Amino acid sequence: MKKMLALLMAMSLIGASLIGCGSGKGGEDAAAANSDTQAAENTDAQDEEGGSEEDGAYTFGFITLADSDVWCKSVCTAFQDYVAQTYPDCKVVTADGNSDANLQIQAVENFIAQQVDVIVLQPADADAAGPAVEAANAAGIPVICSAIKANSGEYTYVGPENLEAGKMHAEYVMENCEPGAKILYLQGTAGLNHSTDRYNGFIDTLDDAGFDYELLAAQDGDYLRTEGLRIMEDWIQKFPEFDAVVSSNDQMALGAIEALKGAGIEGTIVLGLDATDDARAEIKAGTMAGSLKQDAVAIGKASADCSYRAASGEKIEDEYVPFVMITKDNVDTE
Repeated sequence: MKKMLALLMAMSLIGASLIGCGSGKGGEDAAAANSDTQAAENTDAQDEEGGSEEDGAYTFGFITLADSDVWCKSVCTAFQDYVAQTYPDCKVVTADGNSDANLQIQAVENFIAQQVDVIVLQPADADAAGPAVEAANAAGIPVICSAIKANSGEYTYVGPENLEAGKMHAEYVMENCEPGAKILYLQGTAGLNHSTDRYNGFIDTLDDAGFDYELLAAQDGDYLRTEGLRIMEDWIQKFPEFDAVVSSNDQMALGAIEALKGAGIEGTIVLGLDATDDARAEIKAGTMAGSLKQDAVAIGKASADCSYRAASGEKIEDEYVPFVMITKDNVDTE
């Protein structure tokens, strides 16, 4: 009876949040269909009501920011692989967030209905994720925010400190650019606190150090390679001179590099974040100066360990995984 009351309370909370949210990028019908499909595809990986009756056999629900986001998906994959190896009695069900707050809310609703033991979430919108986290709280389901924070609700965070990413980008610029450097900045998706932290950490570090620079432009590229390409092509037409392009992730940086190559521009410092395989190839080729590695495997494993401990009733705390700057000097060793 207590479990049923908690479930009803969670459903009412999440229903109210759906009324207040916009349609997002995927649309409500697509959101429902996608989340239901993801759940159906994983039916064999769970009991009818989520958690198992056996001690230590838990079901974890993982909602990605978007399966199309190479790095975010790799965290989920690392989580699944580690659970399979380390906690073989446990099961993982997944849902593609598709960068859509509504879709993620409905995925949380589905996982609450399935009575999973822990929900792992990469929020598509820090504010919109709050009601979903609170609904899981009301249902008594622990929440892990993996690599991306929500702005409200009770959860445990596992991932990097994104202000530190901005600081490390700024330190590289100050060490490798002359005073008066002209800088372009590709921002991550608006509404995500890690996008804000990475940008603010960059600007604040430059300002606090008294470094002489000119920010020519900063624009939201939505973490997409195609947007990085489009924005960089526009900037090339608008700004005759620039010294550095700093990007909040590798995908946008790779798009910018494509635009620079197309325009025959060489020598620009380009910085990314994620240290993906494609970014590492550009670092080796000398077209990308560096990329911050946020260890997807380490974050996936830590998220899995926290999930197991939370499902077991242990008290867990936030876990921070540090960034590492990858350059030509350590691209093959880190």
